[in-house]
Amino acid sequence: HGKTVIFDMVNFERVNKNHGRHIGDLCLKILASAIMDTISSIENSSAFRTDGDEFTIVLPNMNYQKAENIVDSIKENFKTKLSENGLSDFDAHTLILSYDNKIASIEHFYEVLFLKSLDNLDNCGVKFSQDRMLK
Repeated sequence: HGKTVIFDMVNFERVNKNHGRHIGDLCLKILASAIMDTISSIENSSAFRTDGDEFTIVLPNMNYQKAENIVDSIKENFKTKLSENGLSDFDAHTLILSYDNKIASIEHFYEVLFLKSLDNLDNCGVKFSQDRMLK
């Protein structure tokens, strides 16, 4: 079984509007850097920018507690990198999803997640966690 973590910047449109696109872009780069720095040593892990302000991390063969610890590490790394750049008060939602061997690829994962009804996800091996803020 593995875990997929989805990070989504909170009020990203407002960040761009109030602080300028250059700050929004910087926040995205900082979050991407925090993600990659944290998961680079995890075997077979991968990360993708899946939408404008959304990132998806795939953590194969990972239990929930370890995935939560990785999210916490990304969160701390993100805060530190923001602070180093004179930024604060930026946040992201996170969602940890479990998947089993019935999910063959990230494409299949998203197909199952978005094209199947939520009632049927258990049959496809996808399970949800609670939403978590990075703060």
